Amino acid sequence: MQLPAPPAARRLTWLRWSCTTALGLSMWCAGAALAFDLQGHRGARALAPENTLSGFERALAIGVSTLELDVVLSAEGVPIVSHDTAANPDITRDASGRWLQSRGQPFHQLTLAQIGELDVGRINPASRYARDFAQQQGVDGERIPTLAAVFERVKRLRADHARFNIELKRHPERAQESPEPEAFVRAVLEVVRSEGMASRTSLQSFDWGLLKIAQRLAPELPLAFLSAQRPRFNTLHSGTWSAGLREADF
Repeated sequence: MQLPAPPAARRLTWLRWSCTTALGLSMWCAGAALAFDLQGHRGARALAPENTLSGFERALAIGVSTLELDVVLSAEGVPIVSHDTAANPDITRDASGRWLQSRGQPFHQLTLAQIGELDVGRINPASRYARDFAQQQGVDGERIPTLAAVFERVKRLRADHARFNIELKRHPERAQESPEPEAFVRAVLEVVRSEGMASRTSLQSFDWGLLKIAQRLAPELPLAFLSAQRPRFNTLHSGTWSAGLREADF
């Protein structure tokens, strides 16, 4: 199966023109790209199970140009695709088909075989999540994929236009739930490079310490330093999330 690239994503339209600002400054804008990057958050989670192969395939089928996805590591140090550092009971069933009653062990303490027993193809209908994404169509039997498997699926679909916005998931205030930061970044970069996807990949994270490591190890990759300022989640207050930088210091 080959998915056609949507018209807006087949290629960027390059225009050249002279731009004159209100200050009278004239600049030549050769090579300015006018395109809208349509990103599928966790694939297409309003329509299909999040961060799954079927979800990414659905996203590409409806014209997404960039797959946004989240990555953690297994106990073997293999990058797997999950928004949470441990199994989310709202979307996870065990090997017997029962919904998890609480968060499981951190993924970096579970082997790939153990992770492969989890079914993430449907939302628990009793959860708030189900109300938020009432139109999501379940795909029973969907497993948590490895990052390499996502790349391989996109290659098989010949979706050569697709890019990848990979969020590195780590909670610096709960370091025991995640692997050592540099090992984490190196493992992800190894897969990105070995699969030939470096030119199509950007990295993002709320944990700016991870991105500083990525900046050193892979200066060619675009990075997005994420932040949030909410009553219960403020990543700019203490400096823990923002690599020591605090909003109050500026």
